[in-house]
Amino acid sequence: MEEIILRIVDEKLNILGEHGKHMTYFYLEKKGIKRCEIPRRIEEFLSVLEETYSVSATMIVRKLIVRSLEEIDEGEELKHVLEIFRSWR
Repeated sequence: MEEIILRIVDEKLNILGEHGKHMTYFYLEKKGIKRCEIPRRIEEFLSVLEETYSVSATMIVRKLIVRSLEEIDEGEELKHVLEIFRSWR
């Protein structure tokens, strides 16, 4: 399931452009969050997005991720992750 989340996050960060996506991962690393840790540190991931860009950019990316996750039926663990994304701020 973590790979699914990482694939979706990668795909949706493309809205920021290739440079923006790489900068996002750079800022995450500066905050001590490795790309592979995003599925386990979703709230921190979203906080870094908000710090780096803006509330509106973060909300757009978050909504895109939620839509993609809603299309997948991977059981209770995914439902929990989806709730974290939905309820953040």
